[in-house]
Amino acid sequence: MKRKLDELETWVQRPDRHAAAVSSWSIHKQVEHTALVARQILELVEGLEAGTAGEPTGRLRWPAHAVLAMGWIPRGKGVAPSSVLPGEAPDPAAIRAILDDTRARLRTHAPARGGNRAPHPHFGGMTARQWTRFLGIHTHHHIKIIRDIDAKA
Repeated sequence: MKRKLDELETWVQRPDRHAAAVSSWSIHKQVEHTALVARQILELVEGLEAGTAGEPTGRLRWPAHAVLAMGWIPRGKGVAPSSVLPGEAPDPAAIRAILDDTRARLRTHAPARGGNRAPHPHFGGMTARQWTRFLGIHTHHHIKIIRDIDAKA
């Protein structure tokens, strides 16, 4: 995951680029969204591990089983919650600060265990381990989009 965050930071250090044929979001918006999601997931996993977040029950929906098993998210199918939408004009310094906070959380992050579940908007109740797996899949999904934007811009 650290390598993925490092790659995201390299993209935000470059001038922003956009390719409407690939995504309505620019590279910097993709990075901001991905960084916000990573930070939010790690905060949630910390709470699940500490027993201060989530509930002991909650079913995983079938799309989650497919995504977690295949390690792949189809493009253009999900809608991001408002809490992780990028701003109109992403600030590279603010994005780097989010990435730094996420790296710090990763350094102190213990391997995810079972326990409580927290709901994902599309996937249902997920354990800390499932959230951690989803974090890697989601980050990789957006890195592929960023690379495609760069290639077509």
